Amino acid sequence: MKATKTVLLDANIILRFLREDQPEHVRRVKNLFEQAEKGALACYIDPVILAEAVWTLSSFYKVNRTEITVKLETLLAQKWMVNEHKQMLLSALHQYQETNLDYIDCWLLAVSEEHHIPIETFDKKLQKYDLFL
Repeated sequence: MKATKTVLLDANIILRFLREDQPEHVRRVKNLFEQAEKGALACYIDPVILAEAVWTLSSFYKVNRTEITVKLETLLAQKWMVNEHKQMLLSALHQYQETNLDYIDCWLLAVSEEHHIPIETFDKKLQKYDLFL
């Protein structure tokens, strides 16, 4: 069955699903994802929203990089999770897990690699990873 509509997810939807810390919200998110699994809808995660989720999980909830990456990669891997930049998001998450860079720097690296364009930055740490410098 083809999805009939697409919904744009806010970071709080992702956070409630991953944290399971507010039972009523968790129930509603799981219901939403069950509907998506059945093909009734698709879910879209904007790159900015994913960045917000990574930042909140790491800075506010103190979740480690590996756990963040595994959970978000698993979520992005769902067939009902749509985004035209999915490969770049996965690449950024992989870089985030493997380096000590901030997630947003990892996103810049993923965009740079995908589009074959150099990053202009004063960030010495980021410059070490830029493939085009």
